[in-house]
Formats: sequence, structure tokens, C-alpha cells
Amino acid sequence: MLELSPSDAELTKEFIRLINGRSSMGAMSLKPAEMTGFLDKLKTMVAILPSLGVFGKYGNQTIQEFAKRYKDPFLRDAVRFFIDSPGWPMLRFPMVAMAGFIKSAVLEAGVPLGGSQKVLFRMADYFKELGGEILYRNRVRDVIIEKDRAVGVGTEDGTEHLADIVVWADDGPANFGKFIAENLQNNNATVYFTEDNDELIAYILATIQYYPPVFEIKKYGLVNDLAVAMAYRRLGIGQHLFLMVKDWFAKKEISRIEIEVSLVNETSISFWRKMNFRPYKEIQYLEL
Repeated sequence: MLELSPSDAELTKEFIRLINGRSSMGAMSLKPAEMTGFLDKLKTMVAILPSLGVFGKYGNQTIQEFAKRYKDPFLRDAVRFFIDSPGWPMLRFPMVAMAGFIKSAVLEAGVPLGGSQKVLFRMADYFKELGGEILYRNRVRDVIIEKDRAVGVGTEDGTEHLADIVVWADDGPANFGKFIAENLQNNNATVYFTEDNDELIAYILATIQYYPPVFEIKKYGLVNDLAVAMAYRRLGIGQHLFLMVKDWFAKKEISRIEIEVSLVNETSISFWRKMNFRPYKEIQYLEL
């Protein structure tokens, strides 16, 4: 890092000192708040004391904000991707959590003795001891919704299981594959892929959407998703996929194309700006 960008040397040294320094993981507790007593809180305070300087300096800073200080664009992305990578986004990740990262997440990290499977078996046994039932080889097909509330699940064998509380552990790859397959059969959607030696390296998904009836323009094109594997970026692949989608929209007589971009995703913002997109509205949110 020092050789790549001498002008960022001081910032790089600061980053290296932080991730190789004292870890704040000792202050973490697995106990829920309602089970935390006075001694637990006291232990947490003792563990935090040596790291007060780190909290004071980085307490209000995210890794995204820290990475922006780099002059070199490669190091700017590299530091941010330490945590907030395109395939595993961690928006507004607190910089203070990077303290001692090398020690807590690399040198001292590991796997349970005997492998993770034994942990799962123990959890399953304990669940059954408490009176629970586990159904194997019967995948969840969908979630049963009543009055905007999940009340149960439907399984592949056609049965329904109702419950007061539903915890949904989504099968991301399977559902995403189903989602793509459905869009491939949809006349108002298109999907383009790029492969290298039979390996998927990029894809784009686009759909035709409709405005509320008060709008003069009735329908528009939406680029739902565009992803290019890290090793294949800056080769024009994303632009090529977009031009294919743009041509598809034109054949569908679509005169307007929209996208949604996260304000902290500088790479995506820069790409779409090069594709001649310009902002026209801002979506705001409030967390309750």
C-alpha cells in the first residue's frame, strides 16, 4: 500500500496501526440486554477503557468515510472493500469496529472443534428437548401472509404449518435462481449474461414498469440489477450489457430508463454517470 501510493502514506500507516492494534472485541457480550447484570456491565467498561482513544477518534466515522480520504482510487476501493465489498455490502460500517481487526478476525478467528456440524447437531438436540419438531427433506415453498403478517409456511409436500412467530431463513441462491427463471419467461423483462469458460462473470436484469395514471408517460424501463465480477471490471463488460438492454427497451418502444443507486456506492454512481444517467429524485428514509 505504501509503494502503490506514497502520497497516502500517512493515512495507510494510520489504517495499519488501527487494524493491528488493540481489539475491542473483548467488550462484546453474547448475553441479551435483559440478562445483563451489573457485573457484566462492569466487565464491559473495563474492557473498553484501553480503547477509549480509538472510540474518541473514530466513534463517529465509517470505513466508507475513512476510505474517501485516499487520493489513490485503487486504495480507496481496497480499504473500503476490506469490509464493504460489492458481494457483501456493509453500509455505514463503523470504523471503530476495525480496531484490532487482524487479531480478532484473522489471527484469533477459527472454527469449532470437531467442525460446525456438531454445533448444529447440538442445537437441534436442544431444540427437540424443549419440545420442538424438525422436518427434514421438506423445503419451505413460501410464507403464508395474512393481514400483512407472516402466520406460517407452506412446504414442498403441500402442507401448511401455522405458527405465532415465523422466522424466515431465506435460501438466497435458490430464490434468486427462481426469480431469474421467472423473468426469463416474462415478456416485460429481460436478462443477459456474460460467461468466461462456462463461468458466469456478469449479468443484467431489466424490466418494464408502469407509472401511476397521473403521469404523462405511462411506462418506463428499469435496470433492476447489473453485476460484474471484480476481476472482470473496467473491461467494458458492464457497458456492453447495458447497451444490449438499451436496445431491448428501444424495441419495446420505451423512451425512458431509470435506475436506483445507493448514495454510498461511488463505483456504481460513476458507471451510470458515464452511461449518461442523471439524478432526478432522492429517496429518503427514517428508521423506527
